[in-house]
Amino acid sequence: MNLCISPDSIFKLDWQTVQIGLPFTSIVGNARDGNASTIISLTDKSMLAVQDLETGNILYRYKSETSFVNTSQLLGLENDEFAVAFNYEDGSSRIAFWTFNATGLIKAEKLFKKHVIGLATTTKNTVLVVDDAGALYELDDHSQHQPKLLYQGVPEKDNFVRAMLTETNYHHHWIVFLEGNHGQVLFYTIDRDGDVSEAQRFRGCGLESLSFVKSISTYPVCLGSKAYEYSEESRDLHASFEGLGRDLLDLSGAERGLQMINDHYYVSITRGNATLFDIDASIFNPLVTFSLPEHIKHVEFFVTHAGRTLNAYITGDDYTISLVSNGRIVWQKDESLAYITDAVLLDQSQTSSLISTSDEIKNERSFNLIAAYISRLKYNVHKLFGNTSETVDFNLHFGLLKTLVVMTENGKIASFNTFGEHTNLSNQLIDIFDTGSSNLTHLVNVNEHLLAVDDGLNLYEVDFNQKTISSADPCFVDSHFMILKPADSEPKLIQTSSRDFYTTAKSKNGHALYGFHVTNETHKTWRHILDDDETILAIQARSYDNNLVASNGITIADRKVLYKYLITNLAVVTIHSEKSQQVTVQLLNVVTGQVYDSFTKHTDNAAAVHVLFEENFIIVSTQEKGSIDTVLTSIDLFESLTPDLKKTGHLATYSSLGNSTIIPEHATRSFILPGISIKQISLTYTRHNIALKHLLFTTSTGSLMAVPKMLVNGRRPLIEISKSMLQEPLLLNYEPYIVPSDNLILSHYRQLMTDNGDRFRKLMSVSTELESTSIVVSVDTDLFVTIVKPSASFDTLTGDFNKKILLVTIAALIAAIYYTIPLASSKKLKDLWKNT
Repeated sequence: MNLCISPDSIFKLDWQTVQIGLPFTSIVGNARDGNASTIISLTDKSMLAVQDLETGNILYRYKSETSFVNTSQLLGLENDEFAVAFNYEDGSSRIAFWTFNATGLIKAEKLFKKHVIGLATTTKNTVLVVDDAGALYELDDHSQHQPKLLYQGVPEKDNFVRAMLTETNYHHHWIVFLEGNHGQVLFYTIDRDGDVSEAQRFRGCGLESLSFVKSISTYPVCLGSKAYEYSEESRDLHASFEGLGRDLLDLSGAERGLQMINDHYYVSITRGNATLFDIDASIFNPLVTFSLPEHIKHVEFFVTHAGRTLNAYITGDDYTISLVSNGRIVWQKDESLAYITDAVLLDQSQTSSLISTSDEIKNERSFNLIAAYISRLKYNVHKLFGNTSETVDFNLHFGLLKTLVVMTENGKIASFNTFGEHTNLSNQLIDIFDTGSSNLTHLVNVNEHLLAVDDGLNLYEVDFNQKTISSADPCFVDSHFMILKPADSEPKLIQTSSRDFYTTAKSKNGHALYGFHVTNETHKTWRHILDDDETILAIQARSYDNNLVASNGITIADRKVLYKYLITNLAVVTIHSEKSQQVTVQLLNVVTGQVYDSFTKHTDNAAAVHVLFEENFIIVSTQEKGSIDTVLTSIDLFESLTPDLKKTGHLATYSSLGNSTIIPEHATRSFILPGISIKQISLTYTRHNIALKHLLFTTSTGSLMAVPKMLVNGRRPLIEISKSMLQEPLLLNYEPYIVPSDNLILSHYRQLMTDNGDRFRKLMSVSTELESTSIVVSVDTDLFVTIVKPSASFDTLTGDFNKKILLVTIAALIAAIYYTIPLASSKKLKDLWKNT
């Protein structure tokens, strides 16, 4: 069992998208038979991706823990191996040697202090590496030693941004070209004995236009400009007016936009057409030509089938990636879903069970009393003894089937079923369309009515049938929303039908917090000015009101009660101080601005602070820089820690503007999650909030996990309670470490890719018709949907339940009751005679 999910249901109640982002460099991976079989890419999600050449399916993904920049490089090696140079944001780099069969395997890794700007393979099966200082190294994937330094670099003030390396025709020399920030190009040569020439200025062209051909000599060609020939004797370049260099130069003059694919093949892009040429054949006769799609963001060309097929691996402006072979689109994938900016869940409208129930009610209303009872009896008998093989849509009947709607940064809106018959994405995706607007910021759900909001706080109705968005009805907007536009704070869209409420807003620089009373006019009621080194990280309120709190107290030993602190109009404000390296969590009255309580914790990593506020508890997670552990702190708020003392008990109503102020008392404990780095935090929500709750976390390693809330309890006793003493259920002795068990890893075997940066991510939980069951949705680079059952037995019948035996048992009990009634009457009469 996994979270009380039967084994045959594991992996059938969840699904995920598999995204890679937009590639910025790609190579073709060859199988051991030498034929092209995969496309290997580096993407803007700091991800290495391997795709099947024929289908585009993702075969392998590697997510770098440290973000790398788009100067990172790929180099194909023999058989199914390749090398990757990851250039990191801090200026360092790492070269990894990969082998790829059914799975990815890193054979060796080498670290460099500078960015790698050039890679090349030698006839000795080693790799030459050029860093941004112009230094040249030689290394191989089996060496356990440091890379061999062949040349220490060119003494330039600025770093180089690009390098190209070519080996001369007879493998005697290597020529290294270096391009600086301002376009200046240098070159130097190195022979087989390691002798390096002096760096010289190359005035021909930038490296973007430089190409190479080899015959008897080696010809560097500035496409459309000049051709050069390399002399091994003088180790210099001079203008060439004949040979293949001149032929390539003539071709580049006739075919604008010529690009080198490899030493033999070149492609020309002219007026939207791609044309393939073989430099060893008749260069004026193209091998292949076809039209390219419009709106191309990036394209990589490669040749297969011995020059008969020109493939274009295209990244479009609409965030699609596709493979076009000789003009035919082989496959296309939409990577918009890797850049989600918001997500909401909608209940499925008019489910079949609701329609069926509605029809039954209408029929029974037309019956008289006796007929209605007979109809209901027939229905129940049919349920008991009818055909049990009748299919019941479990997802519809119990509210598991909802609609997940997401919006992407390029203006697309997609909808998914949360659950269905299958778990692959194609069966869950309902529709996706382009709104044509890239300034949409988020989605809102008003009574299952979906609206999109742009950066000007304008609202639009989303119509999936017409695949369009249109301006929302002003009357509808006025009745469900208020727009707060304070002078010194960011504008704020508030979803409310009330026209008299209190709210807060932080200043544009995050150093002040303001309170507002909104009626027909907006009035500023209070303000809190922070120190210059303090910044507001978040302002949070509870997501549900007291009417959805199942119990306002906790029963403890001796049947006494601790009353939860459930005062309304509260918010939790999280503030970080850069100077003192502390995070402060304040419990704030939104109406008056009064701070009821504050809690301070040391941390040097403000980006890793996450806060959750629900009912009467606050959960704070922190992680220090350089640490692999996360600290969870639970702050449980009560009216009083004295049992049976309810401070609001004498009040008929409580008002924040009244004379009485009730300050909470709290119980606090901190716990360590070893080896876990939290990206998001949430809580399981159920229909009536009766069932046990789980804390939900997404981690930096791509997992979604749950931790029972009862483990993160601020009242867990520090000393062991005697077994003879009464204690409340589920209150465990304090243990500082919480190690989630394997069955609490909700993502199971899946790896969920998470973004390294500050892009949008969201972790949602919504209730179903089953009190024990919640739907959980994780939104990041990947989408992931599953269910969690913290109290699975709450709504679950045991596996050996038999309704026929139950009915026989009821009938037997009824018969026994009728049989014992006369016996009881007779015994009572005899007892009366005896007493008289």
